[in-house]
Amino acid sequence: MEKIEVPLKINGLFIKAHFYKDDIEDIFRPFLLRLKDQARREKRLIVFMAGAPGAGKSTLVAFLEMLAEEMSISLQAIGIDGFHHYDSYLKSHYIADDKEKGLLYTIKGAPCTFDVKRLSEKLKELKEHDIYWPIYDRIAHDPKEDAIFVNANIVLIEGNYLLLDDEAWRDLKEYADLTIYLDVKKEDLKDDLIKRKMQSGLSYDATLAHYARVDARNHDLIASKLLKSDIVFKIDKDRHITLEDSTYFLLDKKI
Repeated sequence: MEKIEVPLKINGLFIKAHFYKDDIEDIFRPFLLRLKDQARREKRLIVFMAGAPGAGKSTLVAFLEMLAEEMSISLQAIGIDGFHHYDSYLKSHYIADDKEKGLLYTIKGAPCTFDVKRLSEKLKELKEHDIYWPIYDRIAHDPKEDAIFVNANIVLIEGNYLLLDDEAWRDLKEYADLTIYLDVKKEDLKDDLIKRKMQSGLSYDATLAHYARVDARNHDLIASKLLKSDIVFKIDKDRHITLEDSTYFLLDKKI
């Protein structure tokens, strides 16, 4: 199958992503057209895309935003990393309020290191109004407030835990008109996650320890406590996508 190279800007960095032409024509374009059709009947359409660390959420939503612009569809792609607790909080609070378990900072990226209450409040506002949205600054390693003005008809939100069946997270789903899960095997993600983390300057040994302590555990957590999604994109080790339920693209049914 033929791939195309696409330049994208993700988290302030320019990358060269690759997508299969068949996936673009058979999945992504029909998907965006369905969203466009649904958005005509809704005040604003909110779509969640969840998946494990390294599943490719940021890259895919950035590409879908670019493709939507090409198709004259009003869509913005945003993430939830701007709702991390600040480092000052993570370095002064303990895991489960237990000093023996260590500081929250040591597991940054885990569900408990996010300000879920604030995220819920923002999602509620987004349903009704155009708002400013925070991002995560990868240079300062802290959230940057009011970084993006969100005013599109369709808002595509990506995040690891948007479909987590956990007391603090599960009620977020009520804000979504459509939910998507990126299903990728853990063994297909490990090398890329380690390579990406080493780019921040960590040694291989430190990166491997971080993967075992955070990324691998979070992958297992998401896989074991997953709310049902409307669509599943199954992604193989070559990053080709297949649909678990293709009827979404064929039937005139409400999202």
